[in-house]
Amino acid sequence: MKCQKCSCDIPKTIIVNGKKVRSGRKRKCCFACYPYCPKGQKPPMIGICKGCGSEFKKRVDGKTVTNRIYCFECHPKNQYKSKGIRCTKTKKCLKCSKEFPLKMIINNKIKSFGSRSFCFECSPFGAGNNRNLVKTEKKCQFCNSMKPLDDFYTRKNTNSRHAFCKKCTIEYNRERTAHKKLECVNYLGGACQRCGYSKCLAALDFHHIESDDKEYTIAHHKVPFNQIKKELDKCELLCSNCHREHHASVVHFDPNFTKRVIP
Repeated sequence: MKCQKCSCDIPKTIIVNGKKVRSGRKRKCCFACYPYCPKGQKPPMIGICKGCGSEFKKRVDGKTVTNRIYCFECHPKNQYKSKGIRCTKTKKCLKCSKEFPLKMIINNKIKSFGSRSFCFECSPFGAGNNRNLVKTEKKCQFCNSMKPLDDFYTRKNTNSRHAFCKKCTIEYNRERTAHKKLECVNYLGGACQRCGYSKCLAALDFHHIESDDKEYTIAHHKVPFNQIKKELDKCELLCSNCHREHHASVVHFDPNFTKRVIP
């Protein structure tokens, strides 16, 4: 048999400490490249770096690294890998047409960017950019019309655009608040509890009987209706006139009352 490293003949037996030792069938390197080690001891793992050609030990901190091709000076431990360094493929950015690598080392880990369409200058890593930077228009899902990107609000966390345009978003929020208020008004009877007014929905208010028990304003609520019921039980439905009279402490109205003329 021949050695895989130096291609010399491997002797069948060798004398170590006055004893004959057989090479064995599993031995693939000679005793010079891979020295003999008695039982209970671990031999020094030695490899040849493909980058600089120097020898290095494959056993570090009591652990063996058999698949390592480069030494620890060329490629430090747990920072570089042979596959990541060998990869030289690049891809063009769709916005600025600059080339960027498909694999990079970020935070001591190899990241692959095969599905990335933009470079790191146009779309930084970890910024959460999921929108297409080349597009200049977008279709509104509410009115089904194509509009420029400036007509859409941007989200705070992901910097992406909303599905509805600004005009449709305002209309949708207005309809949603009116629908929620109608549910609250119907829950309290649908009319003023003092004068029976029920013509205009915007003229009806929710008056807290005890102001100390008030937790939040019902008109600006953003919670489900099941949670609003607890707050509605503390209120009574009043029209705007009765509500103002209650806070002004007006009990009766005198039609003969006139303002005093200031001299």
